[in-house]
Amino acid sequence: MTESESVVYRVVPKCACSTIGQIMFYSDHGEFFDGDIHDAKSGMHKWAHDDSQPLITRNVENNKSYA
Repeated sequence: MTESESVVYRVVPKCACSTIGQIMFYSDHGEFFDGDIHDAKSGMHKWAHDDSQPLITRNVENNKSYA
């Protein structure tokens, strides 16, 4: 999910998830992530980050953004 919580994306392997992640990162930061977007530790909310899970859950349950 973008930090601005405007877009939520469930990663699907082999379905352009890296490209979509880079576009989501760009939409919030005005630049692409320098490296593999899957390695980003900040700049996006990710399910793998414990502190992001409640934010993502709330957003999805409330249909707050595009998914």
